[in-house]
Amino acid sequence: MIEKFREVLFPGYFSREKVDSANLIYHMGQSISQLYDILSEQIIHVLRHDCHRYDLACTECEPRGHEAALTLIKAIPDLRRELAGDVNGAYAGDPAAKSHDEVIFPIPACMPPWCTGLLTGSTNLIFPSCRESCPSRPIV
Repeated sequence: MIEKFREVLFPGYFSREKVDSANLIYHMGQSISQLYDILSEQIIHVLRHDCHRYDLACTECEPRGHEAALTLIKAIPDLRRELAGDVNGAYAGDPAAKSHDEVIFPIPACMPPWCTGLLTGSTNLIFPSCRESCPSRPIV
């Protein structure tokens, strides 16, 4: 799920496939569809766990899980815009940075906290470095 979020939030930076202007819409559609499936499944599991834990009938878990996943998916464009502004601002404020990659791919010691920021709504996300395998790309 985290890998799919990274692919969707930063197209071309974290995907294994080549992403360019010819296949961007297709690639994003595929990634968002896969992310939706993963998210809804995980949310449904959490809801069912609570039903079983409190000995409740599990009648609304699936629709509620799909609805919650869709709500999060619909928030992605706004989150991407905010992240792009954060990355561009960090790049502009760092005279030593030579590319946006240096903002998106910080030193590996900073890896884990990014998923916590995503789940709490914070956009101060930190991503692991894969600088060697990702050429420089501007944030759009």
